[in-house]
Amino acid sequence: MKKELFEVFQGKKEWQIGKAIPVSKAFIHSDLTSKYQGLIGVIILAGGKGTRLGFNGPKGAFVFQGKTLFAHLFDKMKLYNVQVAVMTSDDNHKQTVEFFEKQNYFGLKKEAIDLFTQQTAPTLSKEGVWQDLSTPAGNGCMYSAFQKAGLIEKWQALGVEAINVIMIDNPLSNPCDTAALGLVHQGFDLVIKVVKKSSLDEKTGVLVEKDGKAYVKEYFELSQEERKSAFFSNTGMFSCSLDFIKKGADYRLPWHLVQKQNHYQFEKFIFDLYCLAKKWAVVEYRREEAFFPIKSLEDLLSK
Repeated sequence: MKKELFEVFQGKKEWQIGKAIPVSKAFIHSDLTSKYQGLIGVIILAGGKGTRLGFNGPKGAFVFQGKTLFAHLFDKMKLYNVQVAVMTSDDNHKQTVEFFEKQNYFGLKKEAIDLFTQQTAPTLSKEGVWQDLSTPAGNGCMYSAFQKAGLIEKWQALGVEAINVIMIDNPLSNPCDTAALGLVHQGFDLVIKVVKKSSLDEKTGVLVEKDGKAYVKEYFELSQEERKSAFFSNTGMFSCSLDFIKKGADYRLPWHLVQKQNHYQFEKFIFDLYCLAKKWAVVEYRREEAFFPIKSLEDLLSK
């Protein structure tokens, strides 16, 4: 692994989308009429700690508006038939398991919730020297980690066909978005969830299209022309088929070099699999109803 990662550090293996057209058309979520009624699969990406929130524990245990971020999500599942998988990291897995036990699995049967751990990757100093430090290797590890935990086989046996993937730091996420899952049930293997950009300079990834395939470009990758023409911000949320998750588990996602304050770390991005979707749709949500990411105390103070 180190040889491959060092080539990324040296710029020999860069993941470049190239020139692409920002996506400008989408279904409106409130206009969707088909509702999925089967067993709902929910994958929650919760590998982070609450350090940037001034909290010593898993980010999902952080209290926002009177209840934890996990509770914000699980409270929305009470009226549905769900199977849940929570991706943790080496940094917070033990604490997360203990938290779920203490919360009595939020009223769900223990068998309805699985916790699995994402991959880690070595880090480099700013001088390019390997460090005795490994860090979580990005949310793109979800696909292979989900498979490694035996959850593809388990969910297939249970009859899970449609899945919502959400982030723990967005309390407005709807884990049981039956409208988006209805599109999956109709044959879309990927439904990408977006909101209108709040401003031309909003520092979020945007959804673009190239040769009929969907990609996400991060803010720093966009040209000035693309920033002006980009219409939608990527929320990180999507719905998909179980077959799409299986495809991701077998696909070798690219590594990205991420610069931190004192080192470089390597991550895989979950949206790099979007381009493999054979049939995909984009659904626009009202920001105030669906997207309120909480990554730091500054986020709370600025909103």
